[in-house]
Amino acid sequence: LHSFPTRRSSDLDTPQEFRDSIICDHFFVGHEDEARGIDDSRVSLLVYDCATTFRYAPTTRTKSSEGTTLALMEVLGDTVPKFAYSDNAHEIKIAIQQLAPSGRPAAHSTRTPHRPQTMGLGERIIEIVTERTKMILKASGLPHSFWTLATRHWCTSYNAMTPIKAKSVHDV
Repeated sequence: LHSFPTRRSSDLDTPQEFRDSIICDHFFVGHEDEARGIDDSRVSLLVYDCATTFRYAPTTRTKSSEGTTLALMEVLGDTVPKFAYSDNAHEIKIAIQQLAPSGRPAAHSTRTPHRPQTMGLGERIIEIVTERTKMILKASGLPHSFWTLATRHWCTSYNAMTPIKAKSVHDV
């Protein structure tokens, strides 16, 4: 009989606390040229916490390192993740380095460029967020420019409805 190889253990498999291990990736809702939101934002940054399945998507005007840093600070505050995983985007790498104190930078792993299969979980969550955002816009009858608010609404609703996987009440 053939035995399947065991899965390698990684930091993404066993995150212990909120914001220990995060996945980051940029995305647009719709085409790049029509993605301007009501607050003049054009791009959103998915931040997914592997320990709690918390997801949030702050919006920025551009994919610059400054905008990405501000978006990460909106979600993480002054907390530095122990491990960050993203596509090979230069602005995300710079933003994670800027958040880390000089003594302890976060471990940052990147995927293979132009191969979405190497970041399957992040790509799947982006697909879910964009589908739900479009569903909210269609059901509400709002124009596409409200995508920034619809994305935040869905992420906040998902986070509120998903139970936290804590070991006890004191862990929350």
